[in-house]
Amino acid sequence: MKHFIPLGLISNLLISSSAFAVNPQQGFYFGLLGEISTGPATHEIAFVEPSDPTVWVGRVNNTRVGGGGGMMLGYRYHQFRVEGEFLYNWNGSGSVDIDDCTLLSPVVQTPTGICPQDHFQANSLGFNGSVATMYGLANIYWDFIDYESNNTGVFPYAGLGIGYARVTSRGNFTRNYYTLDVSSNGSSRSFTSEAAQGIVGVGLFMDDFTWAGMDYRYLTTNTLKDYGNKRYAINSLNFTITSSFDRSSG
Repeated sequence: MKHFIPLGLISNLLISSSAFAVNPQQGFYFGLLGEISTGPATHEIAFVEPSDPTVWVGRVNNTRVGGGGGMMLGYRYHQFRVEGEFLYNWNGSGSVDIDDCTLLSPVVQTPTGICPQDHFQANSLGFNGSVATMYGLANIYWDFIDYESNNTGVFPYAGLGIGYARVTSRGNFTRNYYTLDVSSNGSSRSFTSEAAQGIVGVGLFMDDFTWAGMDYRYLTTNTLKDYGNKRYAINSLNFTITSSFDRSSG
């Protein structure tokens, strides 16, 4: 019987903390966002090696998992919300494939395979890079909640957003990493495009002023002609915490 006492206390605590009449504060709110994301598997990069005028084009293999964070400023009117969102997303870049030649991180044995030029191996040519994107979005949401009957504080929601994105692709080619004559040269390209996202998730009111959310978002740019003539799209799992500015009444 003693083993059931702690379970009963925990159960009563959860029930008492969640069973309140949902009456969220109307008006302005501020929130923070963190995310885990996946982006495009590859992108192209062009580079020139010193003393060789040839322009080489390689396929960069991006890391499968990225992430980022952001903030929101919005306004709630009953079930309807409108907000502005700033988001920063980062995704690392791994190896580069040039036909049968693969440039790896400069801290390991690189390159591997059959390279088109002997100086790739002679210089232990390596690569690392990243893709970073900044978004400015205007979002609208609808919270599927009935204030009169919902006493749990849990609610699903859906939203859409439109705005702009700035995608920056960076690459750094390093030679002779483990020698005294180590050298490197980097490149950076930026692309600006319209962006749009779709959002589905579930939220939880902690009280009348604060709520948390977890949602899935598909966020994409328009086709980028200078980025392989394709969209830059990410799928993300997001976690948000939001609080009303006015905490004087519920």
